[in-house]
Amino acid sequence: MARIKDNLLVQGAQGAIGKELVYKKINGKTYAVKYPDMSRIEFNTLQKEYQNLFAAAIAYARAVLNDPAQEAAYRKKVNNDKRLRGLSIYHAAIRDFMAKHSAKKPAAEIQKTLQRLRETYTLNDRQEKALKYLIAQGKLTNALYQQLNKVSKATATRDLQDLVRQAAISVHSRGAGACYKLAAEA
Repeated sequence: MARIKDNLLVQGAQGAIGKELVYKKINGKTYAVKYPDMSRIEFNTLQKEYQNLFAAAIAYARAVLNDPAQEAAYRKKVNNDKRLRGLSIYHAAIRDFMAKHSAKKPAAEIQKTLQRLRETYTLNDRQEKALKYLIAQGKLTNALYQQLNKVSKATATRDLQDLVRQAAISVHSRGAGACYKLAAEA
């Protein structure tokens, strides 16, 4: 990695030049590095799913640009929505596609589910925080509970056992690294 000093031609540059060189900006300084060799990287199943999802999002954005009616609708949407100003039609279409098809749940849906759980079960603040995480991420472990709430293993175990006893969550694996899911999703 070579740091570039006082070169007006490439100062602040970012991105790749062919498949040979990449300019990176780290802490306000520009570096030139060798293009990364990704040939031996093995992606896990979730990474492959998101790569396929992003490929589909790109295909959708290109289709929007090729359809004058959809392009006009997106242009109007981008111009009227303050949160989208500055985005191109292409990027706005990708953003919409990813939001619609991503596994992540919208904040409103998380809050609605959490409110339903508050009304149904007796929860302390730590349990509410853990359930919010569980709704968003889909699974929870004792170790994650400890990290979220900054509590001991014993406290995390008691709180999780209480949620299981109330039937708010269910255990999907036992022993070290036990995984918990919402009972409604079981």
